[in-house]
Amino acid sequence: MTLFVAYFNFLRPHSALEGRVPVVIPELADLPHMPARWTKLIAMAQAFLQQEAA
Repeated sequence: MTLFVAYFNFLRPHSALEGRVPVVIPELADLPHMPARWTKLIAMAQAFLQQEAA
């Protein structure tokens, strides 16, 4: 469920928003394809969790 929410809000273009994503993450904007965006999003989440644990 969590991965679907991440996809729906941060990665998936919405027709109601004229092909834009609801929540724009600048670090993902210039990546060429969806697998690269997923990889970056996961890396960002891991970095955040490591920072919080320190």
